[in-house]
Amino acid sequence: MRQAEQRDNNEKTDDSSNLSRCSLKHVFVGTETIRMQCTKFIRHRAGTKLQKFIFPVVFSILPLVITLEMALGIDLNRVSSLHTDDKSATGDQFQIDIRYGQAPQIDGLIAPGEWNDASYIRIPVDSQLVITVRFKHDSSNLYFGFAGFTGNLMRIPEVLIDIRNDKRLTWQSDDWWFHASSTDCWRQGQYNDYSTCIPETSAWEANNFSRDFKNPPQIIEMRIPYNTIELTPSSDKKIGIAFDVTDTRTVWNFWPPAAQLGAPSSWVTAISSDGWKTPEWK
Repeated sequence: MRQAEQRDNNEKTDDSSNLSRCSLKHVFVGTETIRMQCTKFIRHRAGTKLQKFIFPVVFSILPLVITLEMALGIDLNRVSSLHTDDKSATGDQFQIDIRYGQAPQIDGLIAPGEWNDASYIRIPVDSQLVITVRFKHDSSNLYFGFAGFTGNLMRIPEVLIDIRNDKRLTWQSDDWWFHASSTDCWRQGQYNDYSTCIPETSAWEANNFSRDFKNPPQIIEMRIPYNTIELTPSSDKKIGIAFDVTDTRTVWNFWPPAAQLGAPSSWVTAISSDGWKTPEWK
């Protein structure tokens, strides 16, 4: 919580000092604080005519921005939209930042503040179901939290990792598949290999469904150690990553939306702004 409060205070300080650089784009994209402050600042500077004629138009398209955010399954506050120079890397329309945070309990429960220091994306499943995926690291493990599952529509969460981020068209030895259902399933270099599934493993950790799939959890949390996937922390380290929820038979819902299970080239790039280590301010 102390870390989260420090981040919030830093954001407020930065937001206040940058009001002079406010533009209309800050009304749409930015932290909640900067959106509110820039809106007030621009209104004050704009004068009566701008408020009367321009702002009704600007704010009338806000629902379109929100709809776009939901359709793509992203959160504009926490996901950087960066285009890659590598045209073959079709997944790199966005780049995510997996930042340092406190280690959560892998128990399928979200305690107050437990995931406040994480970034997140969203996976639309249908018109009523959207899965939120949170992610962070503690300098030794990657943590993922999938929230929003319901008993009416069974979906299993998966994490796909390309540890060298080499964007190959087919799976290689540096690509990893993690699947959490009634057992823990994972495989290096191959996906959908259910022969690896066991109730518990020291290689990684997840809370699981009951074997009869009755009363499935609404939240699945995962811990993947750096050692398991051979992730070596460094300031310039990048990995490929994608998330999906699946019925394991015919339906896979992905983030990024264009991701393909069998093509690491379609996954996004993940960086860590603190070099996958404990930050100096901690």
